[in-house]
Amino acid sequence: KRRIATEASRLIVDGDTLMVNSGTTTLLTVKALRNVKNLTIVTNSISIVQEIGHYGNIHVILLGGNIDHWNQFTYGDDAINQLNRYRADKLILSVDGIKLDSGITTFSHLEAEVCRQMAERVNKIIIVGDYTKIGRTSFSYIRSIDGVDMLISDKKADKEELDKISKRNIEIRLV
Repeated sequence: KRRIATEASRLIVDGDTLMVNSGTTTLLTVKALRNVKNLTIVTNSISIVQEIGHYGNIHVILLGGNIDHWNQFTYGDDAINQLNRYRADKLILSVDGIKLDSGITTFSHLEAEVCRQMAERVNKIIIVGDYTKIGRTSFSYIRSIDGVDMLISDKKADKEELDKISKRNIEIRLV
């Protein structure tokens, strides 16, 4: 996950605006942005805010709303309404499943709508997920893989599924 996060962090440049959902890989990605200047991050992740809230180079906007205490994220109508006021350059999206036939999925039905709306409000969608997520379908549907720009995973990922995904003009980076 650290190698995936490091690779994703290389795609972020000074002055970028990001949307980032909750997840361990997204948290590691944001930690790797310590040296990026004038960065704005919109997130529903309480863990991310706690980690980078003191970074002087990053302006953080935490979406309000209901709180999932166990997974440390916000969700619901208030989070969606606030999110709809923003646009961003890139989305760093941590998922629990990505498969050509079933799309992008997550275990949390509570966070799925937040992720769906984030994907609608960015110029570039970057999915980060280790090999256990590739070729897997999780409980709650986020969206189809169409419109995803990049998938960053590791070399253990299912090659057959990656081939199918790459045929949809999605750049795949394996680390």
